[in-house]
Amino acid sequence: MDAQNRLWVVQSGSTPGGAAVTTPHVGRYDSGSATEGLGFNVDRSLGLGFPQMVALDGDTLWLNTNFGLILKYDVSATPVLSGVYTFPGKLNDLGGGTLTVRNGTLWISGKNAGVSSVLGVNITALPAANGPYSVNGDAAVTKTITSGLYDPAGLAFDSAGNLWVVNKTGAAGVAGTNATDPGSLIRYPAASLSTVNPVPDLNIGLGSRYPVGLAVGKP
Repeated sequence: MDAQNRLWVVQSGSTPGGAAVTTPHVGRYDSGSATEGLGFNVDRSLGLGFPQMVALDGDTLWLNTNFGLILKYDVSATPVLSGVYTFPGKLNDLGGGTLTVRNGTLWISGKNAGVSSVLGVNITALPAANGPYSVNGDAAVTKTITSGLYDPAGLAFDSAGNLWVVNKTGAAGVAGTNATDPGSLIRYPAASLSTVNPVPDLNIGLGSRYPVGLAVGKP
């Protein structure tokens, strides 16, 4: 949902019925309407891949794709692809990752050399875009979090500035009804996020191995 209570939806690899989607699509639904008010396709001919998650920051829409790219669109009018970024020295695998935006920082998750990470990226420090060609955004990374992360699949901030993360799988010893490899819900307190090595102060074992996504209201 954006500030105008409009719902943005990503359609990536298949329809609800399982049919293949050859052209990924992003749509906006206004004021509870069942009819799309604005939509655009992600141009596969540019080698952008299939979008997975969406995050909004005013009139800027961010997508991550299965090709390890972060796409930036200006949606103030007719949607325009305004940037393509990679983070090869920080995250070399965005598969199944997620993203969110808070106070000028883009937070994205993925893996680097097999180690799960969440990055904080200073949006204003990202280098100039190069049309549909990807640009290395490593220099804009201000925070790298690894503690407590195991295949993160959902990021969200509450009103107090705490970061919540859903892990698809868990480390040995994490509590949960799935004793073999449970997912987990963890929280990084706002104060921890200002440190060099943020660590969670809450870790809740979940019964499911593959929880994906979350929404946070009150802290």
